[in-house]
Amino acid sequence: MTAYGPEQVLSSTSTRCHDTVAPFAQRAFIPLRTKRGLSEEGYDAAPDKVAKHVRMTFERGRTIAFCTHGPVLEAVLDQLKPRSEDPLVTRTLKRLTATNMDKGEILACTVVGKGPTAQIVAVRRHRIPASSSPNNPSSAIPQATR
Repeated sequence: MTAYGPEQVLSSTSTRCHDTVAPFAQRAFIPLRTKRGLSEEGYDAAPDKVAKHVRMTFERGRTIAFCTHGPVLEAVLDQLKPRSEDPLVTRTLKRLTATNMDKGEILACTVVGKGPTAQIVAVRRHRIPASSSPNNPSSAIPQATR
């Protein structure tokens, strides 16, 4: 994630999500905020929170990393799909909605502009190598350099 230069990390309130991104946020010296709306329980209680978090990211034009869960991910992807006119980006986002992402996988979206006209112009999947331990998801988080 370091290469994308996130200015903030938004994580689900679940321990699993928080503990996955906390080492990265600490090493990169960036704030980590937890959002109940990105957790499975928060999404079940108030599904509109996901749209709000994604919309605010586009409105602010900041580079923000999200950490969420499979059941919530579909709602995140649904918010991203209308933000691209590129057929390859749209196809990738639709495929991810249908198949879901791997645990610990990163989806990086390149965005041009901010606010309601912001557009996703490219997406890149970063999957955890098969040699990484599934019991230690933080092992796949790159080290920040200073």
